[in-house]
Amino acid sequence: MNFFIIMLLLFAGSNAYVLCRLWHLVPPAAPAFRVAVLVVGITLTVAFFVGMAARGANIPAWLVSLLYRVGTAWIFIFLYLLIAFVVGDLLRLVHLVPKGVMFGNWLTLWILAGTLTVVFVAGNINYHNKRRVEISLEADIPRPVKIVAVSDLHLGFGIGRGELARWVDMINRERPDAVSKALVEGGVRLYAIGKKESTLEEYYLNMVGGHKND
Repeated sequence: MNFFIIMLLLFAGSNAYVLCRLWHLVPPAAPAFRVAVLVVGITLTVAFFVGMAARGANIPAWLVSLLYRVGTAWIFIFLYLLIAFVVGDLLRLVHLVPKGVMFGNWLTLWILAGTLTVVFVAGNINYHNKRRVEISLEADIPRPVKIVAVSDLHLGFGIGRGELARWVDMINRERPDAVSKALVEGGVRLYAIGKKESTLEEYYLNMVGGHKND
């Protein structure tokens, strides 16, 4: 419990630091924009916690999924901002970066926003561009065997049935002798993917079809 409280305080403090730095980075001449940035940041932070807590509550699946996706996206944005601001403040403290670069500077703000946009768009493209990696292993068996291995699917509020169906299509196109799965998340509600199987694992196996699974 103490560890959880410490981590929660560290996370809250880090978010407060990032939001404070964003506030100071926006020029004082744009108070409405400053407030908007602060409100959006706080909302996204709260969305993460609400999304995680709501996974076991009787809340519409689309709303939980939205909170989960938005909150999770903010975590990655927050981490990049945290790194950028810590590095910037350290460089400022050792007088390698002028104070004006980190305070009330539109140029710095837009460079930061543009860089994050490029990083996340590239990451999203890379994520959706599924890659097939073939590994050949030597084994003392009567005939060659093709095994498709998948892991970390995180089914439910993060990945829905549409994306799972695309994964399954990729697997079935390989016509494998067996499918090996690992860490197929099952701790979320099945209504998030709109199926009535008793477990997410059962849903996954039903979609894969007649292949053996380890």
